[in-house]
Amino acid sequence: MSENPGEGVSEVVPPVPEAPAPPEPPAPPPPPPPPVDSRVHPIAVAIIALTVSLGTYLALSLVGSFINLAFSLVLSQLALLGVAVVVLRLSRRDIARFTGLVGSRPRAYLVGAAIGLGNALLFSAPLQVFSRKLFPEWLVKLFDMTELLSRMNFLPLEKWAFFLAAVCMAPIVEELLFRGVFFRALSPWNVRWAAFLSAGVFSAYHLDPVGFLARFEIGLLLAWLFWRTRSLGACIGAHAANNLLAMSGALIAQQGPSDPTEPTTLLGWLPVLAVGAMFFIPAARALWRSEPADWATPADDPEAPRRSFFAEVLPWATGLVLSIALMLRVDAAGAQLTIIDLTTPLRSAKTPLEHHERDVLQRLRRGARDGTGSVRAYTQLRRELQQREGR
Repeated sequence: MSENPGEGVSEVVPPVPEAPAPPEPPAPPPPPPPPVDSRVHPIAVAIIALTVSLGTYLALSLVGSFINLAFSLVLSQLALLGVAVVVLRLSRRDIARFTGLVGSRPRAYLVGAAIGLGNALLFSAPLQVFSRKLFPEWLVKLFDMTELLSRMNFLPLEKWAFFLAAVCMAPIVEELLFRGVFFRALSPWNVRWAAFLSAGVFSAYHLDPVGFLARFEIGLLLAWLFWRTRSLGACIGAHAANNLLAMSGALIAQQGPSDPTEPTTLLGWLPVLAVGAMFFIPAARALWRSEPADWATPADDPEAPRRSFFAEVLPWATGLVLSIALMLRVDAAGAQLTIIDLTTPLRSAKTPLEHHERDVLQRLRRGARDGTGSVRAYTQLRRELQQREGR
């Protein structure tokens, strides 16, 4: 036997307890659901804005035809601006960001003006001349800008008001409404349909069947500009350049016996088309090769706070009523003469004697407007001329 009782016996080592596994981290909470946009759908915003704006425009056009056409154009532009602002604010949208009114870089306005000027010479003017061949002469004269300025016999202040409304106010207000609201709201649904619909509504809004085709083409161009730049800067520039060219041509033509802005032969059109191409092609290439970020700072569409309907509508409605009352107060004679013109229509002058009589009539009207003549004398002569024509 061994003297050592533990000799030959293996030593039993107790197992070392394993360290407990670290507890698993708790599962992260599920991400919060995306915020629900409780605002009115953009397409509904476009339909509401379109319906209200066209109703307002038709009503003001009817009222303006009885009061003062030049200042009613200014008033209608302010009313359309009010409609766009109120509808967007009530739908809890930021006006400047939703429409792309802010963020446009200065060169966007310049390239838009170049495209608008080139397009007017290359496409719009030929389309307008073509359209005038499709309608009877009396309808063409009814909507011709030169004929309108001569027929209305505007005072110098009214001509400036008409010019500024067409060149400065209309590009901003109409682009805000038709591209910034209508096209912007419909484009997520279908860009092509949005472009055609906005162009058609834009052209119909002017209530000019003779110029519908030319304005429809302009509307398509403006929709493309908004889609390429994601802002209103280029659209406003193009719209202003187009209106400036049209109004300048009408004012120049009014000073002469014929319209010098309308070439009559293909050879006469070549310089016009060449100048238009010089503006249009380089600007269009610059836009086509660029990205939207080159022309405007991208803007989001945050949800604005809820607003009261009456608080939004009341200031604009009050201003509209006061403006109409002011027009009636300032130009009461003009309103009275316009009603006389509408109730005693005369045919277009054809013979030298009729042209002389129309000149005398216009001098009487101008005197009645500025207070140096008599409304009664003007009314009496106009009725005599109407009876002589057998109406």
